[in-house]
Amino acid sequence: ESIKIEELTVGRKPAFWKLDGELRQQNNKYAEAFHSFKKMNEQVTLSHDYKHEEARDYFASQEETLAQLRESKDKTLNLTGYVAAWAQPIFLIGFPRSGTTLLDTVLRTHSSIDVVEERPMVSAMEEALADLSLSAIEGIGPQDAKKISGVYFNELDKHLELGKGALDVEKLPLNIFRLPLINRIFPQARYILALRHPLDCVLSCLMQNFQLNAAMANMVNLNQIAELYNMSMETLRLCQARYDLDVCTTRYEDLVEDFDAEVQKILRFLGLNWEQTLSNYRETALARGKINTPSYHQVTKPIYKNAAYRWRNYEEFLVGQKKKLQPWIDKFGY
Repeated sequence: ESIKIEELTVGRKPAFWKLDGELRQQNNKYAEAFHSFKKMNEQVTLSHDYKHEEARDYFASQEETLAQLRESKDKTLNLTGYVAAWAQPIFLIGFPRSGTTLLDTVLRTHSSIDVVEERPMVSAMEEALADLSLSAIEGIGPQDAKKISGVYFNELDKHLELGKGALDVEKLPLNIFRLPLINRIFPQARYILALRHPLDCVLSCLMQNFQLNAAMANMVNLNQIAELYNMSMETLRLCQARYDLDVCTTRYEDLVEDFDAEVQKILRFLGLNWEQTLSNYRETALARGKINTPSYHQVTKPIYKNAAYRWRNYEEFLVGQKKKLQPWIDKFGY
């Protein structure tokens, strides 16, 4: 309260409003907290960084991918099936703020799992292609797929020690929008889908002062976030039906309620055994140093449940979003 907001730089003001919102939330002043988080995002949109991001282009690109999937969903899929002879990564996907950083930290604690956090391997594959339309992606043959997989692994090699015999897990939640390409290059890939109550995801995104890029620049408005959430889950639904993806689904609420059981479910999916060190994942988090997501200070704490169903404290501000997201709330069993 002693800080004079008008004396802060444009870059500092979002950080002020985020801190202000978090403190009010901790004191159960939810209406005031919501106001502060809105102010935070208003300040973000005034920043130099925000104005130089291509948020609309990113949103439009995902809309186009989804439109092509919808247009193709009733058409016969004439893909040439093949078994890839090259390594097939595991992809940790979902929507931002769905617990992916917690899962990342737990999984990398296992002696047989390496996790690469939010690196541009799939982006490198996209850059290697001249045409990213759905028909062009689905038309990639095995030989070209092998070459493009090399682009992926060349980029991966910059961020991970290869050849250790470990399972490689790539964590980038919004790879959910790139499932057609991932599936075509890695047809035997496995996916860990992290879910959280849709309203909690949307609300938590609004409360974050994200490091901006084209995707995160869409996280400054509740309606925009809810639209992006809808698009991501519809993309997933259509891709699962179209490509018969191998997916293990885990809900954040189940993970914090029964940690051991939920982690063991994921390990069975990966063909791995339980290791006692998994219960001490906080040591892994602390040893990592900087974690490149807004969850870095949360995964170093013991499991806590007060972030589950937090949206109920803000329900009066989420009426429109609840109506929009209700199909997913029902589908995911909330």
